[in-house]
Parts: sequence; structure tokens; C-alpha cells
Amino acid sequence: MALRRPDDTAGGSDGPFTTHGHLAQNLRRLPPMRPVACGPPPHRIPRVFSLPYLASFYSVASSARVFVMRQDQSPTIALNSERYDKISRIFAYHFSDFVLRFWQTYVGVVGNDLQKVIIFHTISLATAPIVANNPDALGEFASLRLALPAEMQVPCSALSVAEATGLPRETTRRKIKEMVADKLLQEDPRGGYRLAAGVLQRPEIVAIFEHNVRSLVRFANASVTLGALQIDG
Repeated sequence: MALRRPDDTAGGSDGPFTTHGHLAQNLRRLPPMRPVACGPPPHRIPRVFSLPYLASFYSVASSARVFVMRQDQSPTIALNSERYDKISRIFAYHFSDFVLRFWQTYVGVVGNDLQKVIIFHTISLATAPIVANNPDALGEFASLRLALPAEMQVPCSALSVAEATGLPRETTRRKIKEMVADKLLQEDPRGGYRLAAGVLQRPEIVAIFEHNVRSLVRFANASVTLGALQIDG
């Protein structure tokens, strides 16, 4: 499988807002994400990831109890609704550029199959409630530079992925098998699938995350410059 390292010029020399034909074609193939009912956070790690378990993560995340580890006096970013309403089209252009650049970074890893990107991230989210319920439990493993031990990960069944994403069941099973063959995923002895050992530490995957973080910062800065977002505190 051919791999390439993305960079900040991804998308060619035409600059931002360039539409990539293969990206648009693949994006049109993606089904809409199905809404899930949010339940209370789980009190224990399930043997195999399930749809209600994913819903519990979204519930915790929406209440700002996950991934928002800051002091009360730290500044926050807020939407300037009045300004956004006036320049929403320009804001949308910047957002579309960010989304396209995000998807493009995965092209060399998943072979233009953006459904595999959704599957990859869905399975990775199976472990997220552990962070939500006790962020300090990760310790040094809070950094992506270290591989998370298998016993700290939650395996995810193909059926759960299909239910959470809206992808057809057989399509999901087939693509998971392909991703196992490509060493992006691996079967878990407890049942289901999890990320392959050390996959997030591979240079090409590290490059993807670094690129997307830079793209996110670029989008945030553009939004602040436009006045759509403002820094409070």
C-alpha cells in the first residue's frame, strides 16, 4: 500500500478552496451519520464496544467533561453570532477548505476510501470513555507518542461500527477485514477489533495528525481574524 507524507501544501498549488474531484466523489458516497441516544457514562469498561457505549461518550463530551482540561481563568473561544451572520459565507469557505484538507491527508493511507477513515476513527473512539471518566488514569499514555497497551483499549464489533456510522453491515465487515490486512486494525482476543499495535506512532499517521492540527489552528486563526470567533477571558 503506497503511503505518502502530507504537508501544508496538500491540495496542489491552487491554494485554498480548491475542490479535489476524487475527494468530492468519495464524500458523496458517505451515508449520513445516524443520531444516537445519549445515556449516562458507563461505570465499567465493557468487554466489547457497543453503540450505547459510544453514545455515553458523546453524552460526556457534550457536557464538556472530556478533553477540556483547563483552569477556570483560561481563555476560551466563543462564537460571535452577530458577526458570523454577516460573513457566514466566507466562514463556510474556510470551513470547507479545512474539511477537504482533513480528508486529503488520509488518501495515501486508505487508498481514496474515506469510509475507512470513518471506521478507523469510530473504532478509536471506543476507548474514549476511559479518558472521559478518568483523564488522569492514562498517565504518560495521554501522549500519542506512546502506544496504548492493549488491555487499556476497548475492542469494537463490526456490527457496532455499522450501527454507529450508518454504513451497510457487509460493507463494514469487508472494509474492516481489508484494514486488518493493511495492518491498520487487528482482531482482539476479547472479540471485535481495535487499532493495530503502534499504528498511531507510525510516521505517516503522526504526519496526518500534525498536519490536521496545523490545519485546525489555521482555520481557527482565520475565523478569529474574520471576527466570527472571539477569544474570551
